[in-house]
Amino acid sequence: MQKKAIRKQVIRKDASVGTAEMKIAKEYGLPDGCVRLVLPNGKKARTDKIIESFLKDWDK
Repeated sequence: MQKKAIRKQVIRKDASVGTAEMKIAKEYGLPDGCVRLVLPNGKKARTDKIIESFLKDWDK
């Protein structure tokens, strides 16, 4: 059974993937660079990609 992800802070849809990765790492007290957002095909998302288009990739 898969659990739904719990977010402490909502990330704006016009933010970049790189900003989201940094905010997630900071929120959980993780070192820089240890959080990577990936696309459905398993590849790393570009850090300059906008969150809105990243989420659309996952809705396909």
